[in-house]
Amino acid sequence: MNALRGHLAEFGIVTRQGIAGVGMLIGLAEDKNNELIPLLARDALVPLVRSYGRRTRSSVSPIIRFTPGTARMN
Repeated sequence: MNALRGHLAEFGIVTRQGIAGVGMLIGLAEDKNNELIPLLARDALVPLVRSYGRRTRSSVSPIIRFTPGTARMN
């Protein structure tokens, strides 16, 4: 996820750390209508973003479900 953050920072696109920030970056990378990311760069980022989709379902989803201040983790 830091790779995506680093690549987009080269274009001046930065966000907060954590899953919410990465989610915004993934949304930008997948949005073909925005002009913040050049087309060639977007095409290069697509495989990276797709790999996150496969990995985050298994490794990140327990983290997302657990929020500070709650006593349960699904």
